[in-house]
Amino acid sequence: MDITPRTVRLFINGVLQPVYMSGLPNSVQFFFAFSYPNDSVSVISMRNLSIPTNTSISGAQEVLWS
Repeated sequence: MDITPRTVRLFINGVLQPVYMSGLPNSVQFFFAFSYPNDSVSVISMRNLSIPTNTSISGAQEVLWS
């Protein structure tokens, strides 16, 4: 199994999106920009997993933190 540490995956309405970010630092702050008056965002969970999981979809694009 090929797992990248400190990876974040995005779900919209419960659907995994085909882009993810990897190589995140130990500490992260969130910033969200909204385009429409009724837009909203919820951070459902942030977990430090003792055993990594590999949740991915075919053709997903990796964005490397730099």
